[in-house]
Parts: sequence; C-alpha cells; structure tokens
Amino acid sequence: MIVNNQIGFTTPATNARSGIYTSDVGKMISAPVIHVNGDNPEAVVRAARIANSYRKLFRRDVIIDLITYRRWGHNELDEPAFTQPTMYKNIRERKSVAKVYEEKLIAEGVVKDTNETEAIRSEYFADLDRFYKASDAYKPVATHLQGKWKHLTDNQPRHDSITTGVNTAVLKEVGIKSVQVPAGFEVIK
Repeated sequence: MIVNNQIGFTTPATNARSGIYTSDVGKMISAPVIHVNGDNPEAVVRAARIANSYRKLFRRDVIIDLITYRRWGHNELDEPAFTQPTMYKNIRERKSVAKVYEEKLIAEGVVKDTNETEAIRSEYFADLDRFYKASDAYKPVATHLQGKWKHLTDNQPRHDSITTGVNTAVLKEVGIKSVQVPAGFEVIK
C-alpha cells in the first residue's frame, strides 16, 4: 500500500519521480494497481478487500495507491505552506476525513447524532489506551521452533570449552581491545 499524499507533497511529481503515479514501480513486476481516494473510507475498505482477494486467488502482488493528502508537514519542523501556500490554504480549509465521514453517517441515519459518534470515538480511544497499557506486561512467546522444526534446539550458550586454535589470552585481549575507547576520543553519553 502506498500512502500517496500527493496533494500535500511539497515537491511536484515531475521533479520527484519518472512516472505520473508513485505506483508506477508496479509496472516492473506487472502488479495491478488500485487507485483509491483516501477521502472515501468505504472505497478504501473495498480496495483492501479486492486486493486481499486478488492475492489469495492469484498469489501475486497487488498495489493499493491510496491517494490522499498530508494535513500537516513531514514532521514538527516542516511547514509545507512555505513552499505550497495555495495548496495548503485549500487543505486547511477542508474538513478532516473523519469529520466528513461522521456527517455522512449522520445524514444517512447510520448513527443518530454527534453524541453517538463521540461515544464511539471515546470508546475506541479508551480501547487503544487499554491495549497500550497492557503492552507493558506483554511477554512474547518464541514460536520459531514449533511444528516440523520442534526437534531443533535453540542456539543456547554452551558451557563446555571449545577448541578454536587461538590462545585464550589472545581472545581475551582482542575482546578487551574491541571495546576500549581510544585516547583523546570523547564518548558522548
């Protein structure tokens, strides 16, 4: 999936790449490309379902070119309105995708009003917070030696001596030298 924020990108496509679309790289591998408007959440879901079905059926790559815009700059130091003032005036005057979709759902009667959408939003963010807090206690389980690999063993440190052909004193000296800071070199901590 390419998140193609072409409207919000500060470099014109003619200066940034050789093709019209960011997804033109897919031509190299004959991958189909689904261009989808990021302002339409339902179309994005439909595109994802089509891409998933294609991959399952044909076992081939497919590209979703999600055409959207960047409301803010690349990072907190970037102010894209310096290089694209007209474009960013238009972007900042637009309602967010979430707000437009919320209004659509209310107009269609899918949800009652903004109180209901705010309750849904609050519940969603509460779930995210709960999952985030639970991640502190998460302990990953090693699953790499299961199934047909279960007869293999992990590469655990061995406590018996290994003959390397190199004197132990030389190995210790190399180990110590490899972590010593040279004289006159200041380590930033």
